[in-house]
Amino acid sequence: MNFTTGTEEKGLRLVLLGKTGDGRSGAGNTILNDKVFPTKSSPNSVTQQCTSKSGTIHERPVKVIDTPGFFDTDGKDDELRYELVKCITECAPGVHAFLIVLKVGRYTEQEKEVVKKITETFGEDALRYSVVLFTHGDQLSDGQTIEDFVKETKALQELVDKCGGRCHVVDNKHWNQQKDEYRNNSVQTKKLLDTIEKMLRENGGNYYTNALLQKIEEDIQAEEKRTREHETGNKSDKEIREMAQKNVFKKFLTRFAGMATGALLGAFLGVGVLVGAAVYCIKGVLDGIKLGTLTEAGAGAGAAARIRFKTLVLAYQATTGSAPSYLQSLITPYSPARSLWSTSSGQLVVPSLREPGSRSSRARFLSAIVPRSWNDLPHSVRTTEYLAIFRRELKTHLFRTHLSPTA
Repeated sequence: MNFTTGTEEKGLRLVLLGKTGDGRSGAGNTILNDKVFPTKSSPNSVTQQCTSKSGTIHERPVKVIDTPGFFDTDGKDDELRYELVKCITECAPGVHAFLIVLKVGRYTEQEKEVVKKITETFGEDALRYSVVLFTHGDQLSDGQTIEDFVKETKALQELVDKCGGRCHVVDNKHWNQQKDEYRNNSVQTKKLLDTIEKMLRENGGNYYTNALLQKIEEDIQAEEKRTREHETGNKSDKEIREMAQKNVFKKFLTRFAGMATGALLGAFLGVGVLVGAAVYCIKGVLDGIKLGTLTEAGAGAGAAARIRFKTLVLAYQATTGSAPSYLQSLITPYSPARSLWSTSSGQLVVPSLREPGSRSSRARFLSAIVPRSWNDLPHSVRTTEYLAIFRRELKTHLFRTHLSPTA
């Protein structure tokens, strides 16, 4: 199977994601069979930076990208955004597998919240390229498999099901020398890589990518070309790519300065409207945005309607308090100074994109395009009481607007 195109590095690119204390870095060491990521027993995140290490495992070239706890770390938004932009740049043009790292053990309220946040943040496409990897395998009961453990908790089973039933288990401390055919890291790592390759075949032999990752790769390759034209030394392709990645990272860090980390994470993980918003941030397109333009060139009315539908469902969930917090923070219900009919019309505040004294007009990019599209909906659609009814009424409205011959 071909795992690479163009100038990108060969081999599988695996991204470790999860909560602090569940053993992401240790899992990376186990996969690479080497202590390349720092680890220690601590309630605080050891991994404060996005780091990548490469190796050859079971005759397969593998690059593992370790990340901070994007889902739970108490770090400042600017710090997390810095590391997230670095991660996205490192992953371009795409990811072969997202490894959602959780640990075997008592399933507390904190674990429930983390799993809920992971499920909310991952787009459907990203889940098609995801595997749930459990650590602390020694906590399994005698004769218990990881599938048995998952079945004990409904939310865990739902997450694994959304990942196509793909789950594996390792133990970063106790399974390195085991002779057992199950409780053995070498055996489990091989099974994990086999699962990833099977998953890629089921996805047509392609890795996960989206418009954001493709745009970053496009800029990296342009930077590589400029470097080769002006560099006099004999640098290897790897060195040139690393230089290009660093330059593109610096540029994108500035472009994403006003985008909330949660929204940028959603863009990386395939939440449609957030991907579009991130691409527009890169291109610097700030005015006159219509939600329908978040389709690729030539995608047509059907694609525009699908993106608009998904976005407005998220907006409805945000207005009712059932959307992820990073999405709820992007919208504000309209509350006029005096009691007017519009108070009950379900409209949202549309912030100015070029407000004087603003640090960055991009900071309000996403929080402007969604309310504009929401406010364009008929009053009867915006104010429906239940999500199922809203979805039905929205589909009818969008069909008439985008697809009906008489629209």
